[in-house]
Amino acid sequence: MDQHENNTKNQHLPNPQFLERLKLYEDTIACKKTDRVLTAPMIMYLPINLYGQTTIQAVMEDWDNGKESYIRYHQEFQPDLAWGPQAIFPSNVLDILDCQYVQWPGRHFNNPNRGFQILDKEYMHQEEYQEYIQDPSGFMLNKVLPRHYAKLHGLSMIDITNPVYLGGLFSFIPFSLPPVKAAMEALSKAGEAMLEIAKKDGMFCGMMVGMGFPMALDYCAVAPFDIFNDTLRGLINTTMDMLDCPEELLSALEVSTRIQVQQIKKQMSDRPIKTVVFFIHNGMDDFMSLEQYETF
Repeated sequence: MDQHENNTKNQHLPNPQFLERLKLYEDTIACKKTDRVLTAPMIMYLPINLYGQTTIQAVMEDWDNGKESYIRYHQEFQPDLAWGPQAIFPSNVLDILDCQYVQWPGRHFNNPNRGFQILDKEYMHQEEYQEYIQDPSGFMLNKVLPRHYAKLHGLSMIDITNPVYLGGLFSFIPFSLPPVKAAMEALSKAGEAMLEIAKKDGMFCGMMVGMGFPMALDYCAVAPFDIFNDTLRGLINTTMDMLDCPEELLSALEVSTRIQVQQIKKQMSDRPIKTVVFFIHNGMDDFMSLEQYETF
């Protein structure tokens, strides 16, 4: 084999550090004894604040603005798994949809290094639990999305749940209305913007793998309770629901759990590396009892 063929072959071999870290990760997940403890802190804004090469606002506007800082962090600290800016909301998409449940620098805050804030507000009323339980997709489409995003108000006019006679053709009439057309246009623009972001994310992940770092986040899941206290009912309301309507809350949590399990299986079915990060928010020790924690 000549030198050129050898170099070409080596280009396709995984980085030895990548394989070493991947085995450490897999052994850790399998609860096997390892030579050292896997270290992979979720860094979020750390590279932005640590090096001062960019701002949170700039990274929210374009993830590429933070690439140099995130690469520098991994080169300097050598974690076992890589984190990029994937957990940071893309503000251009929030602007396209006129997001109502998040506030961010550049629109709501003058400080370019103030992080985004998710508002603790009610976007699902207590009496709507049964609607969510019976038809979660329809409820998210007709109720939650229009409340989360002002540009999607028109989605509240759509109802395709009853395709009786003519294949439900009459239910398509709302799609001719200006508010629904505007919502469809906003969704199309948001989808195009997210596609570009996904491409940049893929390039960053490939770069990290080439540097020897498995990605810490292939897919994100959330504790079902947190789905309601983060972006549907709000923390205060969801906490009170444990007392006011526990059966409805538990039924809704079962539905949310089933949906997340289905999504995880679907997303992970054809991936060689399966890293699912499972977030638990609002983890203060005193906002629920141990008995409530074990129940909800």
